[in-house]
Amino acid sequence: MRRSSMVDFCLGWLVATHPTTVNCQLSTADYQLMTNDFFLFPFTFPV
Repeated sequence: MRRSSMVDFCLGWLVATHPTTVNCQLSTADYQLMTNDFFLFPFTFPV
């Protein structure tokens, strides 16, 4: 799955600066984003 480098940078910064408070929320949000992207844009995924 391809994400913009800015999103990766922001997520990485949040995890690095607030690892205990944000980590679980990020993993949940990341899963939801991946699921939504899969159903909304199935043709962007490499087979």
